[in-house]
Amino acid sequence: MALPFQYIQEIECEFVSPEIAFSMVKPLDLFFCCGTDPVAKIIEGVTHSPISHCGFAFPDGATIESTFLGGVHIGNLCDYLGGSDGPCIIGRLAGMDDVNRDALGLLAYEQIGKKYEVTEEIQQLMDKLGMLKHVAARWTKLYCSALVQDVLRGTLWEIPDDPTGANATPADVWRQTFVDPVVATWERR
Repeated sequence: MALPFQYIQEIECEFVSPEIAFSMVKPLDLFFCCGTDPVAKIIEGVTHSPISHCGFAFPDGATIESTFLGGVHIGNLCDYLGGSDGPCIIGRLAGMDDVNRDALGLLAYEQIGKKYEVTEEIQQLMDKLGMLKHVAARWTKLYCSALVQDVLRGTLWEIPDDPTGANATPADVWRQTFVDPVVATWERR
């Protein structure tokens, strides 16, 4: 599911071409989008949100993200800006300065190589809905929003666990008051 146009309009950020969006990215900006694979559909369905993926973006076009096939890895922002899945939103952590950017960038980089476990992600989503009893306080394998949550843990931008102890979903990351929308891409096909 692509992020619906009306959803993007409600965010009140500028729509620009992928090239302009790319030029506006600062280190450790967050990107939010949706996917077409089965895991994305599960996330979107369970969270009732069009956002199924998020990660950190960098001005050189790199991302640090966690995906089903790649675990935590360095990806390519161009895969999301103007991609076939539809719009991509770039968000910025309010009040981020260069010192924090450098420190959090190192924390994010240290996560590279950790595995992604889809069954744990589904368990977390079911926990969030109260469908299953929560069985572990912290997972050792990261999915996209858990990566963001873990890197920001203990900072001004900490994303709290929900009352069941489950990690944040991509939509939970997006809804944080300290995530300011910067720009959205939209290519009409």
